[in-house]
Amino acid sequence: MRGFLLVLLALGVFGSGCGRPSGEAVTLKSCLNDLSQVASFGGDPVGSAGMVSTYDRTGGNNDGSIWSLIRPGDRDDADYEVVSLTGPGCLTRIWQTSLPAERWSFYFDGEPEPRIDVDGKTLFGGGGLFSRPLCGVASEGHYCYLPIPFEKSIRVVIHAPRLTPSARSYLQVNHVCYPRGTRVESFPSAIESETREAFSRVQQAWSTQENRGSSGATGCFSGEVRSRDSVEWLHADGAGVLSSFKLKISAQGGTTYTARERLLRDIVMQFTWNDVDKPSVDVPLGDFFCNAFNRRTFHSLPLSFTNNMYVCRFPMGFADGARGVLRNDGPTAVEVEATWEIEPEQASVNYFHARWSASSSGGRPHTVVSTQGAGHYVGCYLLAHGTDGSWFMLEGDEVIRADGKSGAVWHGTGLEDYFNGAWYYSGLFTLPLHGLVEKAAMRTAQYRFHMLDAVRFDKSLDVSFEFGDQNRSKGYMSSVGYWYAAAPVSAGSWIPSIRERSLLPDRIGQAAFMSQLFELERIGHYDEARDRCLAFVEQHKKGGTATDALRLRAAAYEERISGLDSVLATYRLVALQKNDISSQAKALLWYHKGDDRALFGAHANGKFLAFIDGQDAVAGSEPSQFYVKGLSLNPGIHLITAEVAPARSDTWFSATLRMHGADITTADGWEYATRRPKGWPACDGDGGVRWLEVTSTLRMLPRIGTWVFVPNAFVGMQSGEQLLSRLWENAGQNRRPGIVYLRRRFEILERSAGGE
Repeated sequence: MRGFLLVLLALGVFGSGCGRPSGEAVTLKSCLNDLSQVASFGGDPVGSAGMVSTYDRTGGNNDGSIWSLIRPGDRDDADYEVVSLTGPGCLTRIWQTSLPAERWSFYFDGEPEPRIDVDGKTLFGGGGLFSRPLCGVASEGHYCYLPIPFEKSIRVVIHAPRLTPSARSYLQVNHVCYPRGTRVESFPSAIESETREAFSRVQQAWSTQENRGSSGATGCFSGEVRSRDSVEWLHADGAGVLSSFKLKISAQGGTTYTARERLLRDIVMQFTWNDVDKPSVDVPLGDFFCNAFNRRTFHSLPLSFTNNMYVCRFPMGFADGARGVLRNDGPTAVEVEATWEIEPEQASVNYFHARWSASSSGGRPHTVVSTQGAGHYVGCYLLAHGTDGSWFMLEGDEVIRADGKSGAVWHGTGLEDYFNGAWYYSGLFTLPLHGLVEKAAMRTAQYRFHMLDAVRFDKSLDVSFEFGDQNRSKGYMSSVGYWYAAAPVSAGSWIPSIRERSLLPDRIGQAAFMSQLFELERIGHYDEARDRCLAFVEQHKKGGTATDALRLRAAAYEERISGLDSVLATYRLVALQKNDISSQAKALLWYHKGDDRALFGAHANGKFLAFIDGQDAVAGSEPSQFYVKGLSLNPGIHLITAEVAPARSDTWFSATLRMHGADITTADGWEYATRRPKGWPACDGDGGVRWLEVTSTLRMLPRIGTWVFVPNAFVGMQSGEQLLSRLWENAGQNRRPGIVYLRRRFEILERSAGGE
């Protein structure tokens, strides 16, 4: 058995069969072939999709009890069976968070020994067949899309000696059950060269996310869509498959940042197949491309936005003609550039559909798809906006029902879990089949696409998300549901006037604004963060400290993009002004006047004092305020020290020393003590106390309880993985948190002639 694991790890890298058997046996190779081809989205899934999950069977919100999947008495030697299925079938996705499983064992067809026996780190992106991006960890969610076919049966057993009765461990396992008689070859004990080649193709397709199909009849369009008008930009007769298209939309004569973003919902995209009266795709342009309210660069297998170009690679078949229409409901005329590829029809036609819907909380779930007939569901884009001041909307589960059956095809464990995140998300991510493209308190926008885990239906399909646990949250949801149908039908969208397409009034939007900037700059999207700042300035023309700060921050983003020379004049102008932000511009100018100059900034969820080499640096007690000071540092060994007294139950401390060449943050290399050292705050030695290494305490802002930040111009100093926490729980007496003392040594090397 261990030999099989070595074979897996020796493989380097990852296209037709797991969901689409056609006479040939379903194998690991055929499943991988499907995953490498975008055309697989449109194929006919023969099997029936399902999901095993830890959702609360009582209807409550205790969705993280792994014990709901474990049979009573099946707890010998800390080995727990969490999945048991009869074949023929295939496991298509495994997702978990906070499940302390040291090993995962997969038993096939009644065999006494597992064919797959791996640790959790390997299963979720550790190498071999389990390599990224097919498997991995994103925003605290662990996912594995490696297909695991089985002929007769499969059992999944975890070894979890640290699993406790009160553990909050979440698990979802998607699977496909094939009709009786389907030929399936179980996951092989040895990996052949052809399977390795299929694995490599998946790795290439998923890593580049550039699967544009074969060359076919190519068309193009360039023209204007006037206000309150529409234009047919694509027309095709006969049969074929629209394998890909690209769109570029720009407002005529230039426009403001705000107006440019409004185009995303002002423009409606429609597709009609076979001259049916009503469109099968009827969606605002931005929503279709996972950009509901802001332009956001991202890449996935079927959809992308890059270089101001929207790209769709969903295959769209038609038997008797196709029409593509853009309708402009807004006040501004737009220019459209489009190119596309149409291939001759080569197989049975499935018709692509996309439905837009929006709803406000009213004690009932939000409907993503509700349709009649036969087809298969391939995913959605969802925007969730809580207006009750909490993240509780993300506690809502997704529920998928098919063919009028009373039971759900699957029942999820929380909104972010469906999108392969966890714990209200921790950082943006965009991957081939799932991503979080926006996060700000209390708003998230996310997508997930289904390939091998597509949900087949024969009579009807209903996909919905709860508004929080039992629909008790207040807020707004909008979505695009993507599916294929055996015959073209109406998308079923109801698109209101452009005034009604906006979010609900956001009473916390300004307070939460900085949190969305942190998310964007953390992934290096400085241009988008800059544009968000400038849009804020446009929308708050009366000015004020926040507006002034964000105008200066936009310039700081531009510095990251184009260099210091591009913004020096702006910094100098703001420094001359008599307002609260001029000091920040002066600090930025001062910092750039010498390689020995640094900016030190910190804040805490508590009262703190911070020192550099024993000298006062910054101090504060307001977590929303970032305290910054400039200082000069010569080559040699230096010491940062800080003492933090807790003021709340969730205490944290975050600091950054911005230097020319490298930054020092609270991400690593820190030590802590729970008693005041002698010689504090210099404390070059141990100071008569025990210093411990800070481990397993990294966090990022914003957090569930900390999302309000006073705007400032110090880009990159609050957004990294640099947050210390959980130290104060053990620092006091009688379970009362006490003061924690922190220190971090670092060295500045002698600069070579000429400096940096």
